[in-house]
Amino acid sequence: VYKVSQSIAVPENTGEIIFTAKLKGREIKNGYAGIFYTVMTATGEVLSYEDFTNTSIQGTTDWETLTTTIKIIGEQAQRIQFGTWFLGSGELWVDDIQLENETGTLGNAALVPLREFQAIEKELISRSSESIPS
Repeated sequence: VYKVSQSIAVPENTGEIIFTAKLKGREIKNGYAGIFYTVMTATGEVLSYEDFTNTSIQGTTDWETLTTTIKIIGEQAQRIQFGTWFLGSGELWVDDIQLENETGTLGNAALVPLREFQAIEKELISRSSESIPS
């Protein structure tokens, strides 16, 4: 499984965050691709995790928007890791990742700079084209 992710601090007074990403696949075989999130304490203890395998993409697809609501429950929730994952072979493109809370879109400063994400994405696509042994 290949993952590209980012971790941010939970914004104050946030009850939920809407996480949206656009994914496009070409010949995704022997697996699938999707989005995931993990809500953690300050020490890294996992409070909730979801990988949305039931809303993943397979095969060749046009741009598909995947959206989920991340519920922030309790004061222990300090960090959110979010991103995309890819299992199998083929090619995956990711675009327009957004996080929004009750007050609007979370600032771009919290996200990976675009140059870094594109470098990671290139590496992910390159690796994903390799055949995964059975």
